[in-house]
Amino acid sequence: LRERTFSQPKLLYISLPVVSQPNDVQASLGYVELAMTVSKRGKVIGRRTIAAHPRNDRLEHRVRSAAKSASYRPAFRDGQPVRMSDVSFIHYYPLGRM
Repeated sequence: LRERTFSQPKLLYISLPVVSQPNDVQASLGYVELAMTVSKRGKVIGRRTIAAHPRNDRLEHRVRSAAKSASYRPAFRDGQPVRMSDVSFIHYYPLGRM
């Protein structure tokens, strides 16, 4: 259980961009998916957009910028913190009426 718990980085904090919420509960969602590299100290040292729907360059940039200051508990191997690449993060946001 311990190996499984600490084998991947765990997101501790991220301040994401605020997107206005539609009044309609049936709103559809858009997303931005990132692949990040997390250092052995839990800092994001690399990030890139993997997918986004719909394409929104401005919002993608805002999410990548927010991810830069995210804090993670790093992954551990043999009791030692390690750098981890391709850590997935997906930010969902409301689009409006369906």
